[in-house]
Amino acid sequence: MDSTSQFMKSIATVLYIIVGFSFSTPLFGQSPFEGTWVGILNKKGYEWNVKLHIGSLDKGASHVARISFPDWGMFRLATDSLKISKNEIEFDVLWIDGHFKGVLEAGVLNISWSEWGDAKGSMHRIAKNSDLFRRERVETKTDDGETLIGTIVFPNNDPPFNGMVLTHGSGPDTRTTGAYISKAHLAAEHGLAVLIYDKRGAGESSGSGWSNLSRLTKDALGMVELMRQHKEINEKNVGIGGSSQGAWIAPKAAYSDSDIAFVFTVATPGITPAEQNVYSMETRIESAEDKEFAKEALRYLYEFYRTNDYAMRTRAIEMINEPKHDLKNSNLFQRFTFSNGEIPEESDLGFWSKAMFEDPLVWWKEIKVPVASFSGEDDFNVPTSFSNKLIKACLEESGNPDFELHIFPDADHGLSLNNLEEGDWRRMAEGYVEIMGLWFAKMAQRN
Repeated sequence: MDSTSQFMKSIATVLYIIVGFSFSTPLFGQSPFEGTWVGILNKKGYEWNVKLHIGSLDKGASHVARISFPDWGMFRLATDSLKISKNEIEFDVLWIDGHFKGVLEAGVLNISWSEWGDAKGSMHRIAKNSDLFRRERVETKTDDGETLIGTIVFPNNDPPFNGMVLTHGSGPDTRTTGAYISKAHLAAEHGLAVLIYDKRGAGESSGSGWSNLSRLTKDALGMVELMRQHKEINEKNVGIGGSSQGAWIAPKAAYSDSDIAFVFTVATPGITPAEQNVYSMETRIESAEDKEFAKEALRYLYEFYRTNDYAMRTRAIEMINEPKHDLKNSNLFQRFTFSNGEIPEESDLGFWSKAMFEDPLVWWKEIKVPVASFSGEDDFNVPTSFSNKLIKACLEESGNPDFELHIFPDADHGLSLNNLEEGDWRRMAEGYVEIMGLWFAKMAQRN
């Protein structure tokens, strides 16, 4: 386990000046709320573990609260509207619509949590140390002139640190996106320094092209180089990780830069983005006949996108307009055309050929550094078993001596459990967080 940082206020020199909310505390000594708290929430008989870190990052600064839900794989989520009084603490949780309130009585923090229904519980302080991570804002210019803004999260031990750059899933992820930032915090808890950043065109980062794999890989490689140059980072031990879309970007980056020290992926595809879209559509269509027809039509359309061959376009339009299957009016099918149902006259060859049809197996065959992959067996977006077999064969072909590919039963694209009882909390696949944490610790200790 990581050693904890010392976080005490000097009784000789420090007075608390809190701006923006009321905070009553003795002039000398520590607030009764500061520190690390653990407890359990209960909702209709279902329990959820909860952890709370309360403190300040700098002497005299306003207080900070970060909350974790380990069963859901969410760690140290940022909070807002923090209010602390003599015996009460209250805040909202960013990214999810949740509200937390605690009342301190005889050393026990009686808590309530309102999200997905009301829940109640209690917490106990296990350390007066808040165990908040040190953070450093960073920024870099991309080769196309955009600015990417990020944060390095440092573990609570002494440098130098092994590091990891964490890439994003599809969509405009920022440094407050819970599933994204939680992996960074879990890695930091196990000794890795992690660079997270607002995806281009999201948050504070400028630019566009957040669905272009080649463009996003260049961004990630720039962040890897930024991490290597940091004085507290072991430049020879900087790895890369990512989930979903990031599970394409991470191996593509490692293929491009053989000095990347390790690769971490979640929901790992072994097929092209185009074929993944075909699979995603297929899993959402019930009728076997409709399923095969829609797959064929989408493949004709994608072949037009790839080659600009009008014969492919003509055949795709014929199938889309065929009344029996009514793809023209299918919102699901239109979602995967990326054209709002209107088939363009000409395809964008640059984008489609470079993004939609890149084969990840080309990259995996060249990766010889440690690899950890985590996937859900019941992923509606990735054919997990098929992908893992292909990737395993590639890693074996490359002679990679250090890889582990994990598949978790009854788990979805984000590794959350399916088929939970009605009213139960959202939960991660059993063992997933623990195994991931152990692998992060292994990479943190790597020479």
